[in-house]
Amino acid sequence: MLVENLKILAVVIGTLAVFTLVANSIPQVQSVVPEELSFGADVTESELTASGEILYGGAGGCTACHGRGRHRQYRSSLWQQGGRTGL
Repeated sequence: MLVENLKILAVVIGTLAVFTLVANSIPQVQSVVPEELSFGADVTESELTASGEILYGGAGGCTACHGRGRHRQYRSSLWQQGGRTGL
């Protein structure tokens, strides 16, 4: 019985080691912290749209999952939401 338990423990530890090695070998995406935006009461729609496009395509990292078009799209496309995004 002890030998069987040691074999099970070895398989579990080996599996965890393999998954840890694979997970650590995947390159991580490093994002830049976006600059702070502050708007007054007289902000225009075009200013908000321009700021949103910069955030969406840049430091926000939204295109990694949502993509522009169909490239590398893991989540719903924000470009096909009935024009709600204004992009």
